[in-house]
Amino acid sequence: MRQELVAAGFGGQGIILLGITACVAAGLYDGKMVAQTQSYGPASRGGACRTDVVISDEEIDYAKALSPDVMVLMSEQARDSYLSEVRPQESIVIIDSTLVKEVPNEIRNVYYIPATEIAEIKFGQSMVANMVMLGAISAITELFSYEALKGAIKDVVNNKFIDVNLKALAEGYEYGKSLVGGTV
Repeated sequence: MRQELVAAGFGGQGIILLGITACVAAGLYDGKMVAQTQSYGPASRGGACRTDVVISDEEIDYAKALSPDVMVLMSEQARDSYLSEVRPQESIVIIDSTLVKEVPNEIRNVYYIPATEIAEIKFGQSMVANMVMLGAISAITELFSYEALKGAIKDVVNNKFIDVNLKALAEGYEYGKSLVGGTV
């Protein structure tokens, strides 16, 4: 079964790292077929940024999202540019509510995660908001397991930052679980 994740925001938020980490988690640790693509504007900080992750039980013949099952939006510009790609009654939309205030009412499955706020308050840096989001994505969607994400972070993140990223992941996972009524 093919599942598609699109995450978008602006350069400097770690959107590409989010996609790579998700891909490693699903592929290496959860044993799925995976593909990841990325695009970003000419500015390394502040420009538009997007990653597509495709996860499947079968070979993947096209590496970009055709109809995202999950859309993660971490900026107003990303919302304005990409929200039209979702299926309003079916897709899951996860918003960084620190930076994106609302989505149209016709989008049914919306989860508001204050990822940047959590990162700044709990860790003193917005740089780990991407990992807060990854934890929430795992809790809400089960596209990839939480355990797989922990392994993937150890594989892709610089050793100096593994601990803070793992803690940010845990914060996001707990927040996401609280939204879907589960317990950690």
